Amino acid sequence: MDIQDNQFSITPFPKQVDFITSPAMYTCMSGGFGSGKTISGCIRGLLLSTQPNNFGLIGRSTYPELRDTTRRSFFEICPPDYYDPKQGGEWRVSENHLKLKNKSEIIFRHLDDISEK
Repeated sequence: MDIQDNQFSITPFPKQVDFITSPAMYTCMSGGFGSGKTISGCIRGLLLSTQPNNFGLIGRSTYPELRDTTRRSFFEICPPDYYDPKQGGEWRVSENHLKLKNKSEIIFRHLDDISEK
């Protein structure tokens, strides 16, 4: 499995391919630092969002981690024409809300306020 466009190319490891392509509604990928969890989650989120009118959440433990790694990785792999305003897309950075031209939406949220009760 190779994923590429004009600016980005990745050949995922087998564990990443299993996660990215899993038909399960709920999936989990675990591993140490640098094992590809972030990019795998971003690819999976982007692929699921190619379904028109999909709504998804991409989360990270804290807002700085979300902003500095996860969201950055997502936009490195997401083709800009997917959210081009001229084609109906929209990126509202202040709301961490992305609307794709196919009317799918992704919200980016930090998860550090979730209660552990």
